[in-house]
Amino acid sequence: MTVMNQEQDQEQSKSNEQEPAQASSKAWGEPLFSLGHVIGTVGAWGVLEPDEVLALVNRHVGGDFGDLGEEDTARNRDAIQCGARVFSAYKTPRGKVWVITEADRAVTTILLPSEY
Repeated sequence: MTVMNQEQDQEQSKSNEQEPAQASSKAWGEPLFSLGHVIGTVGAWGVLEPDEVLALVNRHVGGDFGDLGEEDTARNRDAIQCGARVFSAYKTPRGKVWVITEADRAVTTILLPSEY
């Protein structure tokens, strides 16, 4: 499992600007909030490929919160503004995955609902 904070991620991004994976991640736009350290549970790493993790985290930080209703989506938008927890839920071919960024923006966790 790789844990990387946002500064390390930005440094890696600068050094890898020419790589195709970096070009595709830029298509997501500017992040709406800080992710802090990004970690994944054993279960999440067991069902997701690294490129799927990147895609889900980019969706999460870009404001695409996945399979949430309007009320939960609005709650996330408010959370971004006031510094509360941000929660996303995504359906994948191998089941549902959650991405949660804590209110203090110190950590973002990728996990299976059964691991909560």
